[in-house]
Amino acid sequence: MAVAQFVTTCGQWKVMERQADITETQLLASRRPWVDVDISIAGDWDYGAQGATINVRYKTKNYGTTPAVGVYISPNIILWTEGGGIDVIAEQNKICEMGQRNPPINAIGGEVLFPGQESTENSGFHLSKEGVEKSLVAFANVSKNSTFIFPHIIGCVSYRSTFDGTVHKTPFIAQITRRGSIDSLDNSPDLRGIDTKLSKIPANMLSLRRMIFPGGSHAD
Repeated sequence: MAVAQFVTTCGQWKVMERQADITETQLLASRRPWVDVDISIAGDWDYGAQGATINVRYKTKNYGTTPAVGVYISPNIILWTEGGGIDVIAEQNKICEMGQRNPPINAIGGEVLFPGQESTENSGFHLSKEGVEKSLVAFANVSKNSTFIFPHIIGCVSYRSTFDGTVHKTPFIAQITRRGSIDSLDNSPDLRGIDTKLSKIPANMLSLRRMIFPGGSHAD
């Protein structure tokens, strides 16, 4: 009888421990910042002898209940081709790992975001002429005589919680796409690459398509 009571008591303690762990997790989640990021095109696409330039706007917002400290955005641009073999998740993970540093290398921002507060940052990218040409050659293996490239903006927002000092991350991936016609501006953008035959594409003819990859596009 005593043994049975001991086993029952041990089982009750384990249940109580699990309930305490769940309660603590819920408490931490209710007291932490949650920073999301919205990215959009902030300028025309310019392509010439020196390569290509593009400007992107990042709007971060803290949806949590406590301040987010040291909100840094670490973005990069890569050329995606079906024949290029670029692992965007691996590249993104590298950027998110750099977010563990304070501050991250080559990051923008760094301010504190209070609950409900928003912040906007702009960042410019440059693609070398050599890099663009290599991307065209790689894609030619799939589509002969193609003049299209498929740039992707990848990155990670890193920030710290004031409650326990934990570093949190919000990764993101988006493809720069070209709209099909001026008539489609109010609809979903055509999922087209950037035609390098065009020296300039107006900002209102460009869009960023947020990419969804397993484990690669949500806050931790």
